[in-house]
Parts: sequence; structure tokens; C-alpha cells
Amino acid sequence: ALRLYGDTLYGSVSSFENFTGCMFSYYLNHGLLLKERDIYSFEVSDFGNVMHSLLEQICIDVKSKNQSISSLSDEERLKLVTNAIEKISTTYSDSILSDSNRNRFLVDRMTKLADKTLWAVGKQLSAGVFTPDGFEVPFEMEGRELALDKGFGRLIIKGKIDRIDICEDDENVYVRVIDYKSGKQEFNLLETYYGLKMQLITYLDAAMKIEEKRHPGKRIIPAGVYYYNIDDPIIEIAPQEAKECNSVQDISDKILEELKMTGFTNSNKNIVKMMDSTEDKSSVIPVAYKKDGGFTASSKVYDMEQINNLVNYMELKSVDIGEAILDGKTDINPYRSGTDTACRFCPYRAVCGFSGDSNNRYRNIKKFDDEIIWDNIKKGVDENGKRMDKKSE
Repeated sequence: ALRLYGDTLYGSVSSFENFTGCMFSYYLNHGLLLKERDIYSFEVSDFGNVMHSLLEQICIDVKSKNQSISSLSDEERLKLVTNAIEKISTTYSDSILSDSNRNRFLVDRMTKLADKTLWAVGKQLSAGVFTPDGFEVPFEMEGRELALDKGFGRLIIKGKIDRIDICEDDENVYVRVIDYKSGKQEFNLLETYYGLKMQLITYLDAAMKIEEKRHPGKRIIPAGVYYYNIDDPIIEIAPQEAKECNSVQDISDKILEELKMTGFTNSNKNIVKMMDSTEDKSSVIPVAYKKDGGFTASSKVYDMEQINNLVNYMELKSVDIGEAILDGKTDINPYRSGTDTACRFCPYRAVCGFSGDSNNRYRNIKKFDDEIIWDNIKKGVDENGKRMDKKSE
């Protein structure tokens, strides 16, 4: 393992998620560097990559002109999208986007999706006082020291944050992280605990360190982490509801509700109001209020202690994974959670021969009550009851 990776392990968040999904898949992918045969085609993963590039170009262009996304008119927004996609279409993968009717249809769909995304992002930003501070922000973050069987190693976590928003006052900088997804994603505490979904928390940790350097002397406060699921929803309205829904604004409000960000928010109500000042149900973040002013049970809110414990736990989880990688762990151990498995989109099934039958059992994800998960996160204890901070033992 040390000959493959060296004693300084460079890892992306997605690669660590790959390892927790199945150790052997990680070994084939990042150790032996086995790659699928390149095929001249435009697939779902390419669609997501182009959408990210498209949004990055437009947002950087808007910021360079000292404009705000929320202030763009419909005509200005569509012109920016059209110009950006024309540039990408002529350069992406030997102009594959313009070589068939199918791909040209996908370009039209991406244009509509990007336009709808920028519209929704503008509405979400205008609902509060947060402003984007960076788009596609790269980072390299040194983790804690790795305790190996033969000495010690270093861990460098690298990645790119889709968007960092901030709001600041005289003493504090409030930070939130937004990750664009081309499929449906929601924050799942159990999957985060297992290390299957590490992205949002690791990105929050990195974003806070970035803002700490940019704003020396100020207190950096985590405001929330969110997925924005890229979509162009069709709103279904019942006949009776259609009679009451008689304006363009009503339709827009329903679309915005469908495009609400998922994730969690700092439970400090002042921070929540900085994102959306509504007194009822937010159409921006997963928060709603009861009549007595408290948060509803469906609201995704965590207090400062919980958020800090999550960040600390994710650092420990990264170290635990790094140590397992450099100690040579390569078990064929794909997880299964309900109907979801690590094998679902894995390209290496022909290599490992794993079938999931009685001789090759999945590693089933054990469910815990949230109370137990939070207690284990605070203690730094993994799903097997093992304390991950070896230095504390």
C-alpha cells in the first residue's frame, strides 16, 4: 500500500466515499488505476460535468462585472446561458455536443436547466442577505496525522466547492456551502455517520478555513450546508387549486418551492432569518415554523455543538479511512442499505465477481436512532463501536 500511495495520502472526498462503499473498488480505482474503456458518447455523468462548467462560467462572469445573479433580467440571464453553452459546445470532448440530434437536444435541455437554475438561485439569494464569495473554489486541506503500523503518514484532502456564500457583520462571518447536483440528493445523517456521504461536512470544514484566512480576526460561524438539485420541475395543479392559482407569481412560487435546497441549517434563528425572513415555511431552505415560533419537526436544523461535532467527526473519519488505505485494506465488502448497494454503479463487477448471493454477502448498513448517532459522533465512535482517535486511547 505504501508503494502504491506513498506515506502522504492525497484523497478527494469522493474517493474516500468510494472506500467506505467498498474497499476493493477503491483499490482497483485509486490503487491499480483500472479505467473503463473510453467511448465516444455523451452520458449522464458528462451531463453533470457540463452543467457544473456552465454554471461556473456564468457565475464567475457575473461576479467579475460586479453584478448579482438576483439582479439579472430574464433577457440578460438567458443571454449569459446561451453564450456560455455555445463556448462549451464547441470545445467539449471534440465537439461531441453538436454531432448528433440527440446531443443537440441535450444542449437545448441544458440551456433550459441552466436558465431555471440561475433564476432559482437569484430568487434564493434575494430572499436573504447572503452573497456568493466564491464559485468552484479549490482546496487542499491537511488532515490529522495518520498512525500506521510502520510509523506515521500525512493526509491531504483535496476538492472543489461549488459555491461558498457568506454574510458578515463587525465581528462574525457566517458561512454556508452549496453543492450543485444533477440528481436528487438530501442530507442523510446515517450515511454521513458511516462515511458514505462525507462531501457537505468536509466542504464546510474547508470553507470555514478558507474564510478564516480571508477575514483574519473575525469569528467564523457555520450557517448551513445544502444541495441544490438541478431541475426544471413541472407543477401539477388540481382543478380546484387552479381557480385560486391565477397569477404568474403563484406558479413561480410553486416552482421555487420545488427547487428548495436540501441540507441543514444552523438552528440560531437570527442565522435562519439571514437566509429567508419568512415567518412561515421557507421556500429556500428546509425550515418551517410552528405557531409558537419554534421549528417544525420536519425542519432540518442543528445547533452549533452538533455542527462542530459533525466537523470534528468527519476529520476523524477521514483519518480512519486514510489509515485503513495505507494499512492495505482491500476487502471486497460492498455495502447495502435497503435497495441501494455499492455495486449499483460500480464498473468493476467483472473484476471482483461479487454476486451478493449466500457466499458473497453484502455489508448491511445497520440503522441507529439519531440520538445514538449524535452521541457516537460526539465521542468519536464509529458504527462498530471503535473509538477512531487512536491518540486518545
